[in-house]
Amino acid sequence: MKSVSLRLGLAFVFVLSVMSGWGTAPALASEESKIEGQSIARAGGGWLGLKVESGAFRLRFYDAKKQPMAPDVARAVLRWKSNRRIAREVAVLTPGGGSNLMTSERSVPPPYNFRLTIVLMRASTGDAEADEAAAETIVVDFRQEPAAG
Repeated sequence: MKSVSLRLGLAFVFVLSVMSGWGTAPALASEESKIEGQSIARAGGGWLGLKVESGAFRLRFYDAKKQPMAPDVARAVLRWKSNRRIAREVAVLTPGGGSNLMTSERSVPPPYNFRLTIVLMRASTGDAEADEAAAETIVVDFRQEPAAG
């Protein structure tokens, strides 16, 4: 008799917990967004997504929860050693094309396989030392397959 009432009691608790949502998986709304392009963590928190689209760099900005955000810098300078030339290549990215996007006007020929230095620059104050201190530098191994077609 004791085991029957214990089983009924456990079944009752189980039904109540299922009905109340206790022990269920977290809601899908709290899932992190997908970063477009190569994911790059920022030292101060947040993320960047870097991708070559239509032959030009596209740099997207994301907060710590990987949600799109407006760029918090005035421009970005990308430097890399080309596989085709002796000299280093440079591209300057400025806001445009989207609310969380910076783009370059310069065409980047494939292959997209090189060590890349990204310098994120805040708005200029006129003081060279202060401007340099306000810059954020990130070095990554950039890899992307060229788009088909």
